[in-house]
Amino acid sequence: MCPRAKLDHVEGVRSVRSVRSVRTNKLFVNDLMIQQLLDHSDFRGQSHGYVSLAFQDEYTNENVVKEAKEHLGYAKATIIKMHKFVLNILSREDYKRKN
Repeated sequence: MCPRAKLDHVEGVRSVRSVRSVRTNKLFVNDLMIQQLLDHSDFRGQSHGYVSLAFQDEYTNENVVKEAKEHLGYAKATIIKMHKFVLNILSREDYKRKN
């Protein structure tokens, strides 16, 4: 029996509101990191939102883990950038409702 290859991967989950808000905004049309993350996203239903696979490779040595961690850093930074943008929108909408 042959052992199964272990795969290292990085997934990120984002809300539907975040993806729709960022996808339709002109500020991010030329943002390669955001566009790549959105291009590799699948909608998994209202409870899970969008899921992206930011990295996947067969585990052959520790270099794969190092590379996965690099991609995780890129994915985190990109998701944080997207969420900050959406939170800013939500703050403005909340302010408008109160005033």
